[in-house]
Amino acid sequence: QVLKEIINEMSSEDRFLLKLWFESELPARRIAEILGWRKTHKVYSRINTILRQLRARLQEKNIRYEDLECLGDIEFFL
Repeated sequence: QVLKEIINEMSSEDRFLLKLWFESELPARRIAEILGWRKTHKVYSRINTILRQLRARLQEKNIRYEDLECLGDIEFFL
């Protein structure tokens, strides 16, 4: 429930990026093309930033990122 709330607070672009990365399992090059980004590196950088922010939000709620068993199924929340 908490993870779903946090994901719903993300921008639509960030949610779409997560969906392409985790659910569709597309390569970074293809995701960059879909999003109109010139550099593949931006995909990796943005994913890292999103996950860092997710960890921080979970810590605010006293939940350890590592304790969430559902992260392997993050597409369930997208």
